[in-house]
Amino acid sequence: MVPIAQENIVAPGIGERARFGGMEATFKVAAEQTGGAFSMVEFVVEPGALVPPHVHENKNEVSFVTEGELGFMLGGEDTVASAGTTVMRPVGIPHALWNASAAPARMVEVYTPGGFERYFVELARVFAGDEPPRMSELEELGRRFDVTLAAEHMPRILETYGLHPLPIREG
Repeated sequence: MVPIAQENIVAPGIGERARFGGMEATFKVAAEQTGGAFSMVEFVVEPGALVPPHVHENKNEVSFVTEGELGFMLGGEDTVASAGTTVMRPVGIPHALWNASAAPARMVEVYTPGGFERYFVELARVFAGDEPPRMSELEELGRRFDVTLAAEHMPRILETYGLHPLPIREG
């Protein structure tokens, strides 16, 4: 039997954290640990939190809901994913996610290729200021990390699920 290196085991509650927009990310596996093949992040999604509709041209995402319920929009169609559900969001498909329930939800996400976990570190930094971030800051961050907003889906999601977007300044 080949011994397993301790750095290959990530215990519950272990990992750097970042908070932004009603979500807390705990970084479990970084791209550097997998030669860039994938990365993994655990999220707590607070009630009312919304990841706005967006699309990636170079990355796939897979979510595994571990607790609660999350709404997902995939290519314009909505679904509710409860604990135990896996949701794949392939390259080029507009998608969003939200928590319209009254309780926090948890999920684990895997990104291929790896590296997208650094987006959440930067997003937390942008939202940590005294004022809401500017749209131009978020757009620049999106360009760096392959995130293009699909704003045409936003009004329907907000209205249907009673969600409120995060405050963002113009410019």
